[in-house]
Amino acid sequence: MNSILQCLSSTKLLKDYVISKSYIKDINQDGKLMDAFYHLLTKMWSQTSNPVDVSPFKDIFQRLAPQFAGYEQHDAQEFLRFLVDKLHADVNRVYTKPKNLPVIDDKLSDNLLATEHWKRYLLSENSYILDLFGGQLKSTLQCLVCGNKSVTFEIFWDLSLPLPTYTSYVTNVSINDILRNFIQEEILDNREKPKCSRCKIEQRMSKSYSFQKLPKYLVLHLKRFQTTNSYRKLSTIVQFPLTGLDMSSFLAKAVSSPRKYNLYAVSNHIGTPFTGHYTANCKHPHGGDWFTCNDSSVTKIATPVTPKVVNADAYILFYEAVD
Repeated sequence: MNSILQCLSSTKLLKDYVISKSYIKDINQDGKLMDAFYHLLTKMWSQTSNPVDVSPFKDIFQRLAPQFAGYEQHDAQEFLRFLVDKLHADVNRVYTKPKNLPVIDDKLSDNLLATEHWKRYLLSENSYILDLFGGQLKSTLQCLVCGNKSVTFEIFWDLSLPLPTYTSYVTNVSINDILRNFIQEEILDNREKPKCSRCKIEQRMSKSYSFQKLPKYLVLHLKRFQTTNSYRKLSTIVQFPLTGLDMSSFLAKAVSSPRKYNLYAVSNHIGTPFTGHYTANCKHPHGGDWFTCNDSSVTKIATPVTPKVVNADAYILFYEAVD
C-alpha cells in the first residue's frame, strides 16, 4: 500500500487534481475514499518531515475492498487496480448509467470502430481518473481457414506484461522485447480454437494485439510471479529507459496517440512469492530528483540514478507521456 501510494502521489496531474480539490465538482457517490485520499496527499505534501499515518485511509479503503482488511501480504498491482477503480467510481461523471448501450456498426473502418467503442464506454465510465490512466487495446482475430477477420477493442487502466519464457535462464531483457512479445501474433489451436463467425465452427486462428489509444500515464506491470509447474518469482533484470520510451512501433496504423514516455515512479518487490517487502523509487514531480521511499524512510538517490532504479526488484513501472 505504501509503495503504490507513493507512486500515485508522484503522478503530477493526479496529485494536483486531488490537492486542489478539483475532484469535488465530480463527486458522484459519497466520495469518502477520494476525501481520504485528499487528506492523505495533503499531509504527504505538507512540507513536514514527520511520517504520515496512513491508517485512516486504509480503514476507509478496506471497507470498500474487504479482501485487503488486516495486514497479510497482498499483491501491489492488485491493490493498485482496486484503488484506481474505487477512486474512479467516486468521481465518475456518469451519475446514472444507461440501461441500453448503442449498437455499433462493425462494418466501420478499424479507427472509426475504435472511436465508437470508446464513446460507448464513456456513456457509463467517464472520470478524470480515466482521462489520466485509460487506454485502448485493439485485438485482431483471423481465421486461418477462411481468412475471416474480426476486430475487438478493450479498455485498459494498466498493462500486465508476461516476461518471455526464456527469461528463466536469461538475466537481462528489455522492456521493448517484453512489449513485442505482448503484441506478437499467436496461433490459437487445439483446445484454444475459437468459433469462426463465417465457418460457424471452431477453427485454427491467429490472434494479435496493438495499441489503439495510449493514456497520459502508462502503467506497466511486470508479471514476475509465475504459477507454471511451481509458484516462483523471476528475478530477471528488465532494462527500461528513464526517458524516451518510444511506443510508436506498437501502435495501430494511423492512430493519433501519445508515443513517447518518461519514467517517474517504480514500485519494487523485494523477496520471494511467499514473503517480501515493497518499496518505491519516485521522481519528484516538480524538482526532478529521484527518491527511494521505504515506508516512513525517504532518501534521495544519488546520481547516476539508473543503476538504482533499473534492477531485478522493479515490479510496476509508471510512465508519463511527453508528447
